[in-house]
Amino acid sequence: MRKLLKRFAVPLLCVLTSMILTGCFEDEITFKGKVFWATVEYKEYAGEVKEILTVKGPLEGAKVKVAGHQETVTTDADGNYTIKIDVPRVIGLSRPKGYWLQAWSPVWLPSAAVPGGDEIISMYAQARPGDTCEVRSFVLYEHTHEDQQPGAYE
Repeated sequence: MRKLLKRFAVPLLCVLTSMILTGCFEDEITFKGKVFWATVEYKEYAGEVKEILTVKGPLEGAKVKVAGHQETVTTDADGNYTIKIDVPRVIGLSRPKGYWLQAWSPVWLPSAAVPGGDEIISMYAQARPGDTCEVRSFVLYEHTHEDQQPGAYE
């Protein structure tokens, strides 16, 4: 019995240690980021129409979710969000998996004539179970029609 215990104790201890160190018991991923709002202007330079995007500040009330998951969060007054998703437990080493985060504005953008909720902007991020992932910032802005651009249809 003692031989059997010695034979399996060391490999079992190694497996359990590696599982603990790799975070296999974690079953949640946290994404953190920020949403900004911006305005866009179209100006003509040297015969070409250029789009000029001006970031105005953080956007309160924007919605953020991870595609394929139910959780949806709303940004705070500083445009910050934190969203946690449940993921399957992983045994052993795991590679980062790709996730698409989506943001939109169901509220009126300060410069918009219509609500910004008609378009969802996506951002790609990679994470493992147990990770806290800082996501690049979203920038939402009012879209104008081509006929409002200088030189359109001339």
